[in-house]
Amino acid sequence: MGRRRRIPRNWRREIPDLLLELDDEGIDVELFFQLERTVTFKLTTLLSDANELHKVIVDPNVDVSPFIARLGHAFLPGAVYQLEEYGLPRMISRKIHRSGAMNFNDPSLDLPTAIKAFQSIGLETISKIPSLSRFDVYVLKFFYEGITQDPIKS
Repeated sequence: MGRRRRIPRNWRREIPDLLLELDDEGIDVELFFQLERTVTFKLTTLLSDANELHKVIVDPNVDVSPFIARLGHAFLPGAVYQLEEYGLPRMISRKIHRSGAMNFNDPSLDLPTAIKAFQSIGLETISKIPSLSRFDVYVLKFFYEGITQDPIKS
């Protein structure tokens, strides 16, 4: 299976598993994220421009904007992609999603709504998710410090 199939599986597969598959193609973790940044910004911008030109010049009924939007956040749920900017790795988001504590596949879950949900649920409750490691909880403490007014007590 070629590289073209890896990024769409970003949310369903663990990054270490994707990297193992890509190792034979010479793609390490650093290159993986560099390629992801290129796809999510440069390629998305190019395709968006081409889409607009195609609608004006060729056929106004053809619109690939939904695909471009998904590509723009690396085929991750939008809130998951944006939460990474707040310091919450997608691997932790996936564990929270799989636990049922939050539904990141809900298309109405945008960044402000996700942050409010995290604030409402609270670190203490989130920390009890069985699949979260001690390191995951450590990362979550820093994440919560960034989204809450009260300092988190260790």
